[in-house]
Amino acid sequence: MSVQALFYSDRDGLEKAMEENRVYSTKAEADARDKLLELADEMRDFLVRNCNGLDEDTADMVSMVIAENRDLMKKAMTKPSLLSEKNVQQAKTEEQGKPAKRGRKKKEEPIKV
Repeated sequence: MSVQALFYSDRDGLEKAMEENRVYSTKAEADARDKLLELADEMRDFLVRNCNGLDEDTADMVSMVIAENRDLMKKAMTKPSLLSEKNVQQAKTEEQGKPAKRGRKKKEEPIKV
């Protein structure tokens, strides 16, 4: 029998991480998840402060979508048409089909527990 270390973000909490399959085999993956959740939290607070009448549940959902698509959002700041449904689907398809960069491992999938 061997021992295996598993990582998760404190922001998710262990129970939620296990329920949602957010337990990772590397610290780097867990750190990336934590960074995403930190961005979403800060963005949620910003939205609630600056959008009158916006409830926290809606702000949570919106901030998570934006945080999960932060690269697309950055590009859309200079080219808004990238946000059209057709262009978003095309970008996702292209990204999935890209070969891994040289010298880097492909991103590992979360471990199902």
